Formats: sequence, C-alpha cells, structure tokens
Amino acid sequence: MLVLNPGIHITRRALVLLVFLGISNTTFAQTVGTVIFSLGDVTGVHQNGEEWKVRRGDNVYLGDIIVTQAGQAQIRMEDSGLIQINRNSKIRISDFHYSGDESKDKTTFDLLKGAMRSLTGNIGKQKKENFSLISPVGSIGIRGTDFLVRYCNNDCDNAADGIYAGVVSGGITLRTDVASLDVNPGEFVYAQDLESEPGFIDAEDVGSLLMASSTPSDSDSIGGNTDFELALAMLGVSSEGDSVNYLTQTIVANQPLVNFAKTTSAGLISGNELLYSGTLLEHGADSTTGVEWGVYAAGTQYTTDGTGGTAVGSDSHWVIGKLDSNFALPSTGSASYTATNWTTPTVTTGGTAVFSSSTLSVNFAGAGASTVTANVDFTLGTDGWSASSGGMLINTDGTFNGSLAGLSITPFGGSAATDVGASGAFSGGLSGSVASGVPSGAFLAYQVQDSTGINNVVGTASFTKNP
Repeated sequence: MLVLNPGIHITRRALVLLVFLGISNTTFAQTVGTVIFSLGDVTGVHQNGEEWKVRRGDNVYLGDIIVTQAGQAQIRMEDSGLIQINRNSKIRISDFHYSGDESKDKTTFDLLKGAMRSLTGNIGKQKKENFSLISPVGSIGIRGTDFLVRYCNNDCDNAADGIYAGVVSGGITLRTDVASLDVNPGEFVYAQDLESEPGFIDAEDVGSLLMASSTPSDSDSIGGNTDFELALAMLGVSSEGDSVNYLTQTIVANQPLVNFAKTTSAGLISGNELLYSGTLLEHGADSTTGVEWGVYAAGTQYTTDGTGGTAVGSDSHWVIGKLDSNFALPSTGSASYTATNWTTPTVTTGGTAVFSSSTLSVNFAGAGASTVTANVDFTLGTDGWSASSGGMLINTDGTFNGSLAGLSITPFGGSAATDVGASGAFSGGLSGSVASGVPSGAFLAYQVQDSTGINNVVGTASFTKNP
C-alpha cells in the first residue's frame, strides 16, 4: 500500500519521472504467488495489458494471465497452494484473497486454454467452498485435493471438445448448468459443455491427455511431454533429522524437474510424487540429444498428499532426456557414450568434488537382455575416485538403473585401492534421435558413498554417442 505523508505533493513532473523510472502499476498490485519454475516459452499479461517473459522468482499478481507455448510453469500461491500450467495453456488468476479468515479468503482460477494441475493450499483446506476453477464448459470445486484438468477447444488432436479432469488425491466436483458429479482418487470425468451432464471415462482414454497439452514435437522445448524420463539424485538431512539420501529409479515424468510421478499399467497416477522448491544453481541443455540437467540448492520438498514441506539440507541434482517414440532395443551391436556435460558434484561433508570424466558402454541384445556399464571419475579433495556399475538391464523405454559395482580411490601420490565397503546407485536412460538405429545421447544420475559412510557424492551427466 502506498502512503503519502501530509504536506507531500506529487506534481505532474514527478509523475512523469515515475514512468521514466520504469515503475508500473504492478508495483502496487496485490501479490498472489511466486513463480518457482519456468521452462520454455512462458509469458504473462498483467491487468494493465503489460506483457513480460515469465522467469523463476517472478511475482504473480491478482488478475495476471499466464500463457505457455512450448513451455510450462509452476506457481506457489501465497496460501502455499501449487499450480502447474502445462504447455500450450492459458490461465487467469481472477480472484485471490488470503488472510487466514475463512469467511473472507477465496481462490478462483479461470482455465482459458489447455491443461493445468492444482495442489490445494490453505484456503481450500480451511474451507473447500472457497476454491473454484472455472472453464467455458464447466467448473470444478474441491474436497481437499490434488487434481488435473484439461479444456479442449479444437486443440486436442483426436479428443472431443469439452472439459476433462482426474483426481490424484482428495476429490473434486465437476459442475455444469444441468448436473454435478463427485470424482474420487483414480477417477476421470468428462463434460462436453454447460448443457451436458458430466460422466466418468476410462483412464486409458484420458491419462495422456491430462499430462500433456499437445502432441510433442522435436522442436518443442523440454518440459511437459509424457515421453521424458527423469533421474533425480538427492541427499541431505530433513528438518526432523531423518536421513534423505537416495537415488530414485528412472521414471516417466509428466512434469519434469520439480514434480515427478509414476504411471501404473492401468494408467493411474500413483502416490510416489514429489514437488521440490529451491534455488536453481546450475542448468543446461543439449538440443542435439534432448538432455537437460541442473541442480537445485537446499530447499523444501513437498508431497502431494498435502502434509506440508520437509526441509532438504543439501543439493538436488536432476537430469532428463527425450527418446524418439519409435525407439526399439536393437537385437545386436553395441555403442559407447562420453559425458559432454555434467553438474558439479555435491558432497555431504561440504568438501569439494571435481568431475573428471564419465563413460557409458551399451551392449544391445534385444528386450530383457541389453545392458549398460557406467563409469564415473572425479576428485574429492586430493583423492581420485573411480566408480562403476555394470550389467544394468535396459528397459524397453531406454531407461536403466543399478547399484554401485566398485569404487577405486587413489590418494594423492599413492596407488589406487578398491574401497570394499563402498555403496551407491546409478540411474539413467538413452536419449535423442534413433535415426542411425542407436540413440544419439544418454543421461545418468549417480550417488557414491565410501566405506567410512562420511563422504557421499551425487551428480548427473549428459552423454553423446561416440562415432
């Protein structure tokens, strides 16, 4: 709020000066949230018509419209709610008030185009009636929830126009002018227009529609596609003192980087999900292989069951890749890959690790028999570390994971020795074009701990196939 003291007068000259200083009326607008993730082509439009390129850390104001093209964004609202705006989508934050008084608080989103996901914040938790999502063909109320919604208007390929929604946890109510329908976890619903009754539909008919806002193309920016794989390495200590030290298996990621989820054979989204909020320390991408990587600083992880946040005391490394949809494991042959990009390794002790090199060797023998051998070399202090894993089976989608097979440590001025009690894990996948019959790239996340249990190192790398 702008307060003017008695006796202070703003002249026309002063007002002109304000304009030339670049102060817009958004300076005094109500802040309703913060962009915690933005990737690709994402723009915003303020109520006064001013447009801006949406970036991580930007404030979002009441009445703002967020538009994604080949990109996506995530916003943390002031009441700790989270919204994911998928690619080729458009939403407006038409109403938001949060004071802790449930008789006054309110959240209203207008879904004007495309798809989004919402994780309810405090407003909806205190009084569910205070949250609503409105589309041209139906509205959604909540019952304490995490849900996905898609509005199709001649932009959903072979899918019929209308509104589609699915529930991850909690529940929603889809309303039209003639009827309403309660939707529970694992259920999906559709309504054609305001004059139609909502009805349930099969997961296999709508799962991919809700998780991607358009058919992916090779020219699209990384983010939002259902054919991405994600390997996430995280270590640290939670605020409750629990150890957070693990490497996830590689999984299909409908929302990469800070939100990942499994899809079961039935097409339902499982509960193994995580939202991560932290400062992006490193970030890079290789357009020739479709691999992207980065590091989030110590921050907060949130599970989608609404239980709140858990502090993570160390860095989170991530890497994602995109593999051609027509990929099939060759029955014979081999390929080797060399790391061309990587994240700076993180060490639990706070020491310094420097990445040296990494290689992948792939032996193709068809589905169920193709394997990967990985080797990662780095220095920790003055010691050289060489970690490896072999015989990792490649899944039909090109992903793989396995345990540490060996760690050799070479002290400065000394000889290499095998650290018998070392442990760790590797996870990754193949990526890029298969025009030559073999994927052009690959990605890897690794976690290595020596036998002392003190030094634990994590990092990621992006690879290019050798000629």
